[in-house]
Amino acid sequence: MNSRKALNRLALDAGFRSPEIILVEAHPAYLLFNTIPFLAGVAYERVVNRVEWLAGIRASILGRFLR
Repeated sequence: MNSRKALNRLALDAGFRSPEIILVEAHPAYLLFNTIPFLAGVAYERVVNRVEWLAGIRASILGRFLR
């Protein structure tokens, strides 16, 4: 269950309707130990969140499922 397609299929099979699934790359706070990796992480996060065809490599999946 780590893709939008798999979650959507399982939610519909379980009787949920209109699943909302959002993939998000979080802010790279884990790189605050050094400026250069942090800035690279911020650039990565911004690019991955803006370009929809890169959604598959985003780290977090958020979903809302209604019965």
